[in-house]
Amino acid sequence: MGVSYSLDVSDIKMEHFSSALVNSYEGLQTGRLFNFMGSFRMQNVAGDPDIFPTGEYIIRKGIYINGFFCYVGSYKAYCADLFGAGNDGYAWDGFLLVCKGYNILSAQENPNIFKAGNNLDSEGNVIYNFGQDSAFLPMRMMFEVNPGPIGDAAAIAADDSVGLHGLSVWKDFNAIAVEGNEYLMRFIFCGFQRIDSTAEGVPTGSDYVGNLYMGNFLERLSMTTETLRDGEVVNKPDYNYVGMTQIMQVTWKANQAGHTDKTNPIGRFPMIRDLDQVIAGAEAINGVPYTFSTWDVGTKPADNDSGTNDARMIRVNTFPRRFMDITSFSQAVVNVNTTLDSPFIISGDVALDTNNDGTIDETTAAVFNGAYPFGAFLLAISNTAPFNTQGPYLIGSPAYGTSLGGVGAIATWPLEPTTPQYSLLGSVAVAATYPYEATDLVLPYTPDVQPAIMVGINDVSYGASTGTAIYGSIESVSGPNFLPFPFCTPNGNFTTATGIELPTRIIGKSVQFRTFSFTEEDASKAGITDTNTGVFLPQSPTSSVYDADAGEYIGFIGNYERYGLFDFNNPQAIANAVPGQLSGAGYGFLGYKTGTGPIAIMFDSGSPYLDTNLPWTASGVFRAEGNNINSNIITNPTSTTRKLVNCGWDNDRDQWIFIATDTTGVSVVSVASDFSTASNNVGFLDQTASFGGLTAANDTGLYIPITMSNSLDGWIWFGQLDTNANSVFGVKPLSLGSSSTYTRLGVTYDAYPNAVSKVDRIGGTTGRTAKVWVDYILFDGPDAIIANKIKERGMKVSIEAVEWFKRSIIQSGDLNITNEEIEMWMREQQDEYKQTLKDAERQGRLKRKKSQVSAYTEGIEEQINPDFMDSEVEEFMEDFTPETRPPTPEEERIERKKKGGYSPEQGSYYDEVFED
Repeated sequence: MGVSYSLDVSDIKMEHFSSALVNSYEGLQTGRLFNFMGSFRMQNVAGDPDIFPTGEYIIRKGIYINGFFCYVGSYKAYCADLFGAGNDGYAWDGFLLVCKGYNILSAQENPNIFKAGNNLDSEGNVIYNFGQDSAFLPMRMMFEVNPGPIGDAAAIAADDSVGLHGLSVWKDFNAIAVEGNEYLMRFIFCGFQRIDSTAEGVPTGSDYVGNLYMGNFLERLSMTTETLRDGEVVNKPDYNYVGMTQIMQVTWKANQAGHTDKTNPIGRFPMIRDLDQVIAGAEAINGVPYTFSTWDVGTKPADNDSGTNDARMIRVNTFPRRFMDITSFSQAVVNVNTTLDSPFIISGDVALDTNNDGTIDETTAAVFNGAYPFGAFLLAISNTAPFNTQGPYLIGSPAYGTSLGGVGAIATWPLEPTTPQYSLLGSVAVAATYPYEATDLVLPYTPDVQPAIMVGINDVSYGASTGTAIYGSIESVSGPNFLPFPFCTPNGNFTTATGIELPTRIIGKSVQFRTFSFTEEDASKAGITDTNTGVFLPQSPTSSVYDADAGEYIGFIGNYERYGLFDFNNPQAIANAVPGQLSGAGYGFLGYKTGTGPIAIMFDSGSPYLDTNLPWTASGVFRAEGNNINSNIITNPTSTTRKLVNCGWDNDRDQWIFIATDTTGVSVVSVASDFSTASNNVGFLDQTASFGGLTAANDTGLYIPITMSNSLDGWIWFGQLDTNANSVFGVKPLSLGSSSTYTRLGVTYDAYPNAVSKVDRIGGTTGRTAKVWVDYILFDGPDAIIANKIKERGMKVSIEAVEWFKRSIIQSGDLNITNEEIEMWMREQQDEYKQTLKDAERQGRLKRKKSQVSAYTEGIEEQINPDFMDSEVEEFMEDFTPETRPPTPEEERIERKKKGGYSPEQGSYYDEVFED
């Protein structure tokens, strides 16, 4: 399939996000979806507002689920009593934003997700608020982990790298397929926040600490209706905040004084877990194995092995620093009888006190494998021991150990021998991919056969420069000995063998999730699709959701992305996932190489194969597509400064959309699934011109596809690229606009209510126009009755046939023409037709048709040497002349005699008239 030739683009009016932020500090102004919860999370323990957003923000990740777009990122706020003793200050925090993704353009009100009120603020600005189908939820990171003393106020205010960076759907063990019963919207997201080493009891030099959140955030309560601008009434699922009982927060010393107790009791997340207590160290760094079977019976890392050993990662002076990315999937094998449900992988780094002197000496890349089975989570909600106090199962695997560890201050992740030798000290794991929802569905499970988990790493030291590396592992995420091996390293075997360059910096990852079956689409849309016509039929008038913007019904029950292959109708027929076995899905890492330009390393998700005996060797299917994308961008196709920042896979239109950034602005490129560059199949198309109003300053965007539709669609949030060295990717406002000084509840601060955001919705199908000429004859009145009568007799309906039938009726006065009369008329037409052909041939107007070699060849030949053929008479006669005719009565008598053994000696009437 070729890529979409053009895109239908509509502005969905998100430019007032900053105004909604500025005005969300009090009341119920954080959106109805989270009801009052967003508002209460902007209040201190006494119920007074202590968070006053300034309108500055960064969008970092997004997903589409159940008809909604969900974003995480960072926002800046003026924080009352941030440093205690009445000392206020600015700080950055993380947030979750949820917006309805359908019937936006056709909404009854002004098509804006953020609604304008009737009032102006103190500076004369129109006050915009979050609407009925949007919601903003702050994380309160700067209050629940001490960010630093007042002496660091300027640094805290300027540090926009903190906040939320990773987002995924938190999947249940049976989320392998869409079954039409997922009315909950479960999220798992992570990030990091500044930490005051003195106040928080961590080594001197500690600067950041990770944050993790998971749970049921929204639930469909019922089906309601909404009226569109044209008066049409359509269905709408009524989503609302689940409540205070179903969210877990895992943050540093969360249960100790001076942390979550600074948040309004009504606004606190209900299940609070201490991050410092729940992360076990991998066996390679602390020598004390901590397993899922141990966790499952209620044992915590601190009291592992009956309390005689401490398996916590912090015990060996290894501290969780930054959580950059998270990937959740359905199942992972533990042993032949057990699976790990609802697992996830966090990419990030750790801080190390290597010599136990109370000071951070190094940081290094780390992977944190985790899980919180949804069944156990439900028990935690019901306050059932041991899960009522149990945090998620977490094991951290850093690239280096410390002097307290069992392996000493040496690398615990193997290094590939290269010249010069590279180092993972100072590096950070920024993204990880997992290719399958589950690796084995049939007992007994095969724990020794696991697909490759690929981890992208930034800031790898290589001589005097820094670069990237890609590590992988074929171990189960459930094990305590998870140890990634080098796959692609600077000057390593991979780059030498393939010629594929590693980027200087990884900015994003690519994930090609699978296409849904008809059964899954019907379940998600609450109806049935006629496979013959492609028409979707709702089960009932109130069961399905129609998107008037796209002109089709949408999936709204569990239609989020799934990984790998799956046969809904016969799940056990799918072979187990085997390392090295091609899946047909493309994964990869995106970025840039200094002096070269954009880099996209794409690989088949099932193909990477790691030999644990020779860990630096690998095999698989790999492609380097950065140059192809670059060369197909219209503006400056030879740029050496362009960067690939993110991409999205549209599983309905079977193509990618890549987002690139450069000094000339953002570029949007559609790419075919096979990255074809053949001349007869356009695999790369620059689509930037479809998006109006883009300037050179508008240099980046975040694309999120809509899953389960017949269109190439989704949203792109445009803006400026976040260049903070501690951030991997982010979209800032294109312009903050002018600031205004606000005084609210005795607090005075500066805010930017008119920051500019541009968000576009992509719609349409291929963008190509298919034109068909239909030549037809319209019969009405008596002619229509006659035409139907001819059709009933099995004759072809034509003008001649209708006219003959009409004359016969006039002559006989009876509509029921006899068979003999029909047969005679057909013979007359045969005679006339054959005589016409003979006359045409004698006049040289009819030539024999050429043999057809191929459509392409014949098309060219007709242009070079056209061969005139007057086939008008032939084609005209074939339209109404039957290929066969019924036998005459004389022929029937002869046929009966032949069957009886009689053969006539002379020709029949048929022979005389019709034989050539």
